[in-house]
Amino acid sequence: MYGSAKHVTQLPKQDSFPKVTKVVPLTEEQREAIKQSHKKLAESAAKYGNELFIRLFSDFPDYKDIWPRFRALPDSSLVGSDQMRSHASVYMKGIETIVSKIDDDVALQEVLRKIASSHVRFNITKAHVEHMVPCLLEVLRLSNGSISDETRAAWTRLYDNFGEILAQLSKERGIKR
Repeated sequence: MYGSAKHVTQLPKQDSFPKVTKVVPLTEEQREAIKQSHKKLAESAAKYGNELFIRLFSDFPDYKDIWPRFRALPDSSLVGSDQMRSHASVYMKGIETIVSKIDDDVALQEVLRKIASSHVRFNITKAHVEHMVPCLLEVLRLSNGSISDETRAAWTRLYDNFGEILAQLSKERGIKR
């Protein structure tokens, strides 16, 4: 079951959604797991945002070239840079916005689509999003001490949905992936 009737009745007409067929609504339990695990993450958002991107760029060094602000920085300067702190801060504010809309399917779709739209211009793909999930799950584990399999599944579902919306926007805009 995909959540309560409350969330189903809030959905707009099918033709007003992005034409994404693989977005799966979050269950009530998944919404709660995301909200609860986010609380500890948010307490030290700057720290964990930086940690997330350090892990991402360590695992995928070429990803730093996606963003113009990082291209000129040597890897050795990236970790403590103002550019990294700024980018991590924007990312964590995006997560905070998503979590604040998590109980309203319409608002959640809108914010995910808005964030995806800002990423399409950098040619960020669903694969990039998928590669970010393990880094996010690790900083969630660090911030919370541990996280359950249910919490992992909830965040993974959320990011899968974001990746689907991103892929659809790319397709709508004629960007080849």
